[in-house]
Amino acid sequence: MLELARLLILNRIRKLAMHYGWAGYASSVLILVLFAFAVSTVVSAPVKHVTIAQIQSFLIILWLSWTVMGLALGKDLSWAIRLNEIIVFPVSGFLRLYTVTFLLGFLSIPLLGALFVIVFVDCLRSGFVLASLFSTLVGAVLYIASIRLTVSFGRAAIVRGRYLSNSLKAAAALAGTSLLAYTCTAIIRPRLGWLLPGYHLGFVLSGEHRWLPLAYLGAFSGFLAVIDFVMQRSLIYSGIRGPLASEGRMMAGGSLILLHSTWPGPLYRISILCWLRSRSALLLLMWGTGYSFFFMYFTKPDTALDFFIIVWMQLLFYAYLRGNLLGTDRSGVWLYYRFPVRIEGVIRAKSHSLSLLQSCMIAGGLMGGFLSKGPGIPFSEWMRVLSYAVSSVLFGEICGLFISIRYPDPIDRTSQFSGGTSAGAFLIPLLQALYLGVFVLATGFGRRLLPPMAYGSALTAIPAIMFIMQLCVLPWVGSVLLNERETIMKKLSAFPS
Repeated sequence: MLELARLLILNRIRKLAMHYGWAGYASSVLILVLFAFAVSTVVSAPVKHVTIAQIQSFLIILWLSWTVMGLALGKDLSWAIRLNEIIVFPVSGFLRLYTVTFLLGFLSIPLLGALFVIVFVDCLRSGFVLASLFSTLVGAVLYIASIRLTVSFGRAAIVRGRYLSNSLKAAAALAGTSLLAYTCTAIIRPRLGWLLPGYHLGFVLSGEHRWLPLAYLGAFSGFLAVIDFVMQRSLIYSGIRGPLASEGRMMAGGSLILLHSTWPGPLYRISILCWLRSRSALLLLMWGTGYSFFFMYFTKPDTALDFFIIVWMQLLFYAYLRGNLLGTDRSGVWLYYRFPVRIEGVIRAKSHSLSLLQSCMIAGGLMGGFLSKGPGIPFSEWMRVLSYAVSSVLFGEICGLFISIRYPDPIDRTSQFSGGTSAGAFLIPLLQALYLGVFVLATGFGRRLLPPMAYGSALTAIPAIMFIMQLCVLPWVGSVLLNERETIMKKLSAFPS
């Protein structure tokens, strides 16, 4: 068992070294530690005055959000080790194999970061007390374990439930639905949350009744582990392998990202899954949406300029992808020419799917500012903000199409930094900054010179103009992709930098 763990860790280190290298990880840890010390002086007093009930409510909401994200996307931020791929290793008993993979799953950068944050919060509240820090660390591990186990058996029942016995499917359905329903009820009625992990981890962080909540967290996670263990063992020894065992599908009645059986089209679905399978793109989506929402919610913006800045910042997150749409497919771009549609339709689907991810991040920031209790802004300014948000995404699509065709650069989608020095990574932010300046100045003068009705019509017309310009660019994109096919493929067949 130890030999298997050592081999898995060595393989993990080899793959991670391809992304950052030891210098990158060392600098990231150093920055995180320095940032923690910097913010400790600012957040120390507010953290100490937070009540137990507030901590418990936040942890319950976090548990539900994390679990739902894992069930929907199949990613719970842990190190995913496929049991069906290592079952051939000579380890006696499935329990040992299951235990090794589950424990090693915590060796993930997001999970280690989450554990660090929880322990850091406890340190701010109770000081540097070893017994307190140890109990908090154990409680945080059990809290995250309950999330991972719920996602694990939930995904197994949803994706591969047809290969389970009726009794296992019933147990998984009963445990999963009752737990999620009870959590939703506890968010509305906090007094009912005494059975949930977040409720008891709140007691651990508060410094009251540490050992009894830890015992409950252990029993709760142990119960979920029994359900997950039985389900995983049944699936592994049922002979399901290969595509049938894939856990990359999303919940939609056996189809992928469906709103309807035929809409959106297959190219659009393929493009969305392409971005979601990219580690950097997925992490940017989660970080950008969450950060922008909470930043705008707590800063209480009172001017349109605040919204302009946050939208502009969100557009920068995907700049290296927006300006290099062909890069992630690299030498596989030849598949574009095999689809039974016009070539510009393929690249347009990829561009629109990336716009969907950007729109989610922008919507998070706008929603956070809208829900904040700070001073409101006039309706005309809201129209101005929405006009900029929509038109800037369309403007980014136009620039991205042109730069992606003229300056294609191969990207390794498994690497965090690959593509960060491409032409699009520098040109897109510059062009978006210029567009922001032009938009603010033009609409500012329009607000002063035009009557309200004409001003509102102008704000509506700007996104429409951008959309028409995009339609005009598409034929040029198709002709260049066809006429310069060999040159583009030659550039993309190089080794990613």
